[in-house]
Amino acid sequence: MKTESLVEKPKLATELYGLAESGQPRQLLDYLIDHPDTRMTAEELQAALQFPQHKDVALAAYSIGESAAALGLQRPWTESQVGYLMPSEIATLLAHARGAAA
Repeated sequence: MKTESLVEKPKLATELYGLAESGQPRQLLDYLIDHPDTRMTAEELQAALQFPQHKDVALAAYSIGESAAALGLQRPWTESQVGYLMPSEIATLLAHARGAAA
């Protein structure tokens, strides 16, 4: 199944944000939204979010990725050996979705 960027399907931002589980997945998503265009390693995210273990970042990212895939979307960030980065365009869409959900 072909996945698309949230930029291509902006109306799904609210649904994706709502599917992010409370707790660590939501914390990670909120942190990436609040720090657009900033590449951060899993270690930096773990420290910033005060997650007990390094694997908690990966598990939270996996959970959000699964929610995105269920909607036919790509993960809302880029991921590489040097860290995670949420583009500002996607962060803006999700920030509006977060505001609508509040």
